[in-house]
Amino acid sequence: MKSAAAARRVAQQVLLRVERDHAYGDRALDAALRRTELDGRDRALATELVYGTLRRQRYLDWVLNRLLKKPLEKLAPPIRIALRLGAYQLIETRVPARAAVYESVALVGSGATAMRSLVNAVLRRLATLVEEGALPDPLNEVRDPIEALAIASSHPTWLLRRIAATQGYEGAKAWVEAHRKAPSLPLRVTQRGRRDALAARLTSAGFQVRVPEEFPDALVLEQSGAIADLPGFAEGELVVQDLGAQLVARLASPAPGSVVLDACAAPGGKSAQLAELVAGGGHVVAVDAHVGRVRLVAETAARLHLVNLHASAADARDGNALRELLVPYGRTSFDVVLVDAPCSGLGTLRRHPELCERQEQEIAGLCQLQDDILEAVTGVVAEDGVLVYAVCTITREEGEERIAALLARHPELTLEDPTDPVLAPFLVPFSPTEPRRVLRTWPHRHGCDGFFAARLRRRRVSCEAPPAPLR
Repeated sequence: MKSAAAARRVAQQVLLRVERDHAYGDRALDAALRRTELDGRDRALATELVYGTLRRQRYLDWVLNRLLKKPLEKLAPPIRIALRLGAYQLIETRVPARAAVYESVALVGSGATAMRSLVNAVLRRLATLVEEGALPDPLNEVRDPIEALAIASSHPTWLLRRIAATQGYEGAKAWVEAHRKAPSLPLRVTQRGRRDALAARLTSAGFQVRVPEEFPDALVLEQSGAIADLPGFAEGELVVQDLGAQLVARLASPAPGSVVLDACAAPGGKSAQLAELVAGGGHVVAVDAHVGRVRLVAETAARLHLVNLHASAADARDGNALRELLVPYGRTSFDVVLVDAPCSGLGTLRRHPELCERQEQEIAGLCQLQDDILEAVTGVVAEDGVLVYAVCTITREEGEERIAALLARHPELTLEDPTDPVLAPFLVPFSPTEPRRVLRTWPHRHGCDGFFAARLRRRRVSCEAPPAPLR
């Protein structure tokens, strides 16, 4: 019982970090678990409580607010989180009601008698509703169908309205359904490994392995333990990388011997894939603005034995700093530039349910940052070189609209149709009037994170042969 209580305390601390510091749930949880001595079972409990509560937070809040006399958001964060953890266990798990209530009250602390009484009373009433099958259902009680679906699925209403506008209500429903279960672990098999052999080793080690045929370098584990203990990981044969992310380097498709810039590189999965593609005669310069994140790229390069992957700290908005990175290579421009830009991350809600707290008004600031980076890197793309822009989000502002704005500013850039046959199932026309295609993935259609990516070519501007404009 003591260890289970410790697991719940860890979950509360992680959720406090997510709420107060806007930390990513996975990173906060990993850091918290490294500081504990919980066994495997209790680590699994803490993990389930963190991700489950984040994934169902809006619905849990809606239910709890119906049982409280004052709004949930008016309560102190530790009390609010104790209520959410208790509600999640009562509604979504097989934890006995008595244990869920008792342990949630214990999270409040011994000195807050009034708050302990409040948590106890609210969760006991909720336990009764669950036992009687009388839980309130927003799909029956909220008149606006999109609002009702947003509450029931714990997604932002504004985001579901956008999805429904292009894919209809059923498309929006399928999209949120893809986020309900815990995500699997996607892996990329590096050039040091063989997919069939690794699949056999992982299966023999007790893992449930799936081999997705649409992604030729990928394996998927339906469950995982410590990543560093996976067969093949220490030997540099595996990288944890989303299936959609694995397509981005294919979109860039640098030729062997190329000099490539990965402008927003950490943690380094795409940089490593690019380094493998350019082989021994080429180089990948991977930059990130944060020194700590640059170390992640360097660690990945070392584990995979990629001597042609060079990690540096630099601001991708600073064109002069990017040019200085070319000096060791005797170059003034890069053959290929990848901008995997900072974004709202709304394509990764399966893995980062805390991003459901993103506000619509945040997107404008992100778009400005994306424009600033694109403006700087365009100046270091070689003539006849390639620029690839990618974001792990589903908003058009951060995707198609950024490319349209860039093309309007830079007539020397043209959108280029990808030719890699692996990409074909994931390509869509850029717009209703522009048939050239871009990459667009969806969790409910492709079983991976939601990505947008476009490939552009920098041509010499000529009066006689102007670049074909977007129609």
